[in-house]
Amino acid sequence: MKLQVVLLYAGLSGLLVFALAMRVVLLRIRERVAIGHGDNRKVERAVRVHANAIENVPIVLVLLALLEWNQAPAWGVHLAGGAFVLGRVLHASGMWRRTLGIGRRIGSALSFLVLFGLSIANLIFFFR
Repeated sequence: MKLQVVLLYAGLSGLLVFALAMRVVLLRIRERVAIGHGDNRKVERAVRVHANAIENVPIVLVLLALLEWNQAPAWGVHLAGGAFVLGRVLHASGMWRRTLGIGRRIGSALSFLVLFGLSIANLIFFFR
């Protein structure tokens, strides 16, 4: 079975992770930091934003793929995938600010809500 819907969100998530990684690379070059964050607050923040995406994206993509594979309604997979990508973009953009911006809060909440919802949906499909 092809996982057509998840392909979209895997691609979008991959582009987001790529953009965040490039931000780290460019900041390391500009700030002359070879490894880690070198006690540089800008680089440290960029590293954490990228790492946070890396911590969340894989499990959500796996959960989305499993739902689609088990023939969950495509609209539900799209809703969860779209909400997750939106949440990750809001979170990343909110993290660039020095304070806890509304984008970071909404993005975190949306990302966690999707992760929780997908986990429950997978359990429901299992016990059916």
